[in-house]
Amino acid sequence: MGALPMVGSIVANLLHQIIPEQRWERIREYLSKLEGRLAAVEAQTLASALREPRKVDLFEDGAVQAVRALSSQRLDYIAALVARGLTADEREEIEAKRLLKLLDQIDDDQIVILQSKLSRHMRSKEFYDRHGEVLEPVAAHLGSSREDLDREAMYRLARRQLVDLGLLDQTFRKPRRGDLPEFDEKTGMIKSQGTRLNPLGRLLLRRIELAEEDDL
Repeated sequence: MGALPMVGSIVANLLHQIIPEQRWERIREYLSKLEGRLAAVEAQTLASALREPRKVDLFEDGAVQAVRALSSQRLDYIAALVARGLTADEREEIEAKRLLKLLDQIDDDQIVILQSKLSRHMRSKEFYDRHGEVLEPVAAHLGSSREDLDREAMYRLARRQLVDLGLLDQTFRKPRRGDLPEFDEKTGMIKSQGTRLNPLGRLLLRRIELAEEDDL
């Protein structure tokens, strides 16, 4: 701003109005989390990495997402991906950037849905008790209240988006010989029996440190 003597102060004031103190605090927290993950990296190595346009682009993408983050946990996810990309080879750097874009398209509840597909959480009553409001379907019908109809619509949307993004796969029951597949009256499509975590969904969970390498 100092390089713009005529409008610099005006633009600075506008930025502080557009990005309130709460958002500046998110950036500070994000940078603190990122710094903690990069503490073991030599300063010269990190400085060299941050001169590479692709790594600078990754860093900027992380900062933009951090400004909009609604939880400290989301900042952890962003910092994990960015730190990995900044310190990795080109292949893992590209991976980190793609996964960061995917992360930006899902909310924290959808991350819980992905976690629930891990075998250890599928067997965990504690996990379901903690996230029951996100994971329990609403059995809405024609006589249901508007609130229940809306909740069911959001329940379906959250899972459909995860399927559309390639993070979950739908599962279908194989019809018996001579039988037709069962159709969903609401969608007119073949009825899905549920969803399962696929390799991409599992990779995202590993990279944001919500799954171990041997998790199924």
